[in-house]
Amino acid sequence: MFQTGDLIRFRYTGARARILTDYLDGSYKVLLLQDNEEIIAFRDDIIPEKDFKAVEKSAVEKEIGEQKLKKLSTEDLFYSKEELEKKRTEKLRQNNQVKLEPKSFIESIPQDKSKEYYIPVFKETAPRNSGVWLAFADQGENSYIVYLINDSNFSFNFEFSLNLEEKSVQHLKQHIDQYSYFALAEFDYAMLNDSPIIELNCPGLNLKEMLRLKYKKWISMQQEVPLIGINCRAHLMFSTSRMSNIKPGGTDNLKKYTEAQLKSKPKDHQQLTTYNKVEQLANFDNELDLHAEVLLPNYKSLSSAEIHAQQKLALEKYMLHAIELGVPELFIIHGLGEGVLRKTVETYLSELKRAGKIKTFSNEYISKYGFGATKVRV
Repeated sequence: MFQTGDLIRFRYTGARARILTDYLDGSYKVLLLQDNEEIIAFRDDIIPEKDFKAVEKSAVEKEIGEQKLKKLSTEDLFYSKEELEKKRTEKLRQNNQVKLEPKSFIESIPQDKSKEYYIPVFKETAPRNSGVWLAFADQGENSYIVYLINDSNFSFNFEFSLNLEEKSVQHLKQHIDQYSYFALAEFDYAMLNDSPIIELNCPGLNLKEMLRLKYKKWISMQQEVPLIGINCRAHLMFSTSRMSNIKPGGTDNLKKYTEAQLKSKPKDHQQLTTYNKVEQLANFDNELDLHAEVLLPNYKSLSSAEIHAQQKLALEKYMLHAIELGVPELFIIHGLGEGVLRKTVETYLSELKRAGKIKTFSNEYISKYGFGATKVRV
């Protein structure tokens, strides 16, 4: 539908952009013409410029009503935050009101729905394996909950920091699993006046990114977010391709990092002896069937995202073992279906080939499997 060089408009903001790269999975790298900034856009969120007539309302805006941007009052323009807080405190005392002590992030989210706040309702979708996102989900007028969306097959520790006027106001260290999301902090629209900077650091992945929020960028961030399945303000912090190419400590990450994330690790792993290696090679099954009903006995109780994550994990574990043993040829059975699993297999094998871990792979007709398997030469 879209080609490199096409001029497009964002449905929900009207922002103009030019297509730079077609990732062939429904997403594109685009250049925002007004800000001269590259971002990721999804097919459902953009239309050709020639077809653009007016800004559309997102599904969220249609459900809860379009939110009006907060305008600065005279006090906001001429008083600092500290002075405004003092004036507010004095007003509360004069009215004999009790000032509530600040609450933690989790405590500050009301547990019951009200006119001012509500918990965002997500429409969970299958993973896209697009990378790591920051999403700002509405929880009331001009108020948002910031989520970390891990739409990748990596699980990792991270450090999050929200800075206003170069001072950290919210900070968090935590772990996130693959294909999952995590509530990080609260964000108010008024914070855009305080030069907000968000920093995300993932030490185990040797990845660090800073997001500086400005009004022009904020209005261009509306898009559908993977996993949670809603339209909201969002920004891709780390793409999957960038995460796949990391090399912690100067070593080959593809094998060592993935091995560290496997759920079932040998307790006392030692280098295989020559005899043990030969014995395991002789008994190694050169076929891996990734069909859910074969791989997972309890697959009916799992979501599509959980099944896909387990299939990817099984593929990684199988290939690492095959490479270690030096299996000359093997077959990954993924079936046809909608091609999601086949594409996952192809993407991972491409990473192994670039890293020099395998020689070739091909998805061609094989009498035993048809087109439902990929042959790999190690």
